[in-house]
Amino acid sequence: MLIVQAELFADEDGGQYQFDYIDEKGEPDWFEPDARAIGDLTVALKAFQQYFVDNDMTQGQPVWTHCTITVDVEQEAISIDVQ
Repeated sequence: MLIVQAELFADEDGGQYQFDYIDEKGEPDWFEPDARAIGDLTVALKAFQQYFVDNDMTQGQPVWTHCTITVDVEQEAISIDVQ
């Protein structure tokens, strides 16, 4: 299982990320992906933010800036919890 904690900067293109995984023994650890993967993730998350704005999904509140992405490799499932 892969877990990404992301905080997108409000007025910039970047963000702050923490990448973790749970190994086959159930133990947590962290990893550092390459810069291109981080850049691609930032672009995708900014587009996801814009989707919320474009489709009036913020309920009058500012758009989310934090999210947790969980990828369950075995189950081939992904979830994104926005805050």
